[in-house]
Amino acid sequence: MKFACLFLTGWFCLLAAGANTLQWHANTQLLDADLQDAPLIPTLEDLAHKTGWHIYLEPSDGYKFNVKFAGLARGEAMHKMIGDMNYAFVPGTDGVMQLFVFRTSRGAATYEIKAKPLVKSPSLGGKKLANQLVVKLRPGVKIEDLAAKLGAKVKARIGDLNAYLLEFENEAAMESARKELASNGDVESTDYN
Repeated sequence: MKFACLFLTGWFCLLAAGANTLQWHANTQLLDADLQDAPLIPTLEDLAHKTGWHIYLEPSDGYKFNVKFAGLARGEAMHKMIGDMNYAFVPGTDGVMQLFVFRTSRGAATYEIKAKPLVKSPSLGGKKLANQLVVKLRPGVKIEDLAAKLGAKVKARIGDLNAYLLEFENEAAMESARKELASNGDVESTDYN
C-alpha cells in the first residue's frame, strides 16, 4: 500500500507540474519535447537521466527552454532546444555519449550535469528502497514477460498508468536491469522506488 500511495503521489506531482516534458525513444534514438520556460539545469538533468548521456555545460545564467517538437534526432533536437548556444556530441571512451553545451568553446563546458529523476518523494528523504524499480510501460506491453526476462518479481501494479513495482534478488541484478530498461523501447520510464 505504501508503494501505491507514494507512487500515485509522485505521478500526480509529475502531471501537475505542467506541460514541460521530455521523452527519449531509445529504440529509435529520437527525442520529443514540450518545454515552456523550462530552466536550463533541471531540464538538462532530466535529459541526462532519460538518455544516459554525460552532459557538460559552460555555466550560463537564466537560460530557459521554450520549444516544442516530436521525433527529432539528437542533433536536430539540440539545435532547436539550445538556440544561440553551441553543442557537441562526443563518444566517450566508456561507450557513453557525451554532450557539451557551451557559448564560447567546448573546453569551457566544465560543469557536469548530474542525471536525476524528475519526481522525488520528500517522505523518503531521497533514499531508494533496496532492490526495487518502478517501471512505466507503453500500452500493450506485458509486464510479466519483461519481469521474467529480467529475473524480477512484480510486487505491485497501477494498471491505469501501466506502472509496476519490480523487485530483484539483489542490488547488482537491479542495476543491471535498470541499464537494460533504459534502452528498451517498450519502457516509458524507469526509476528507483
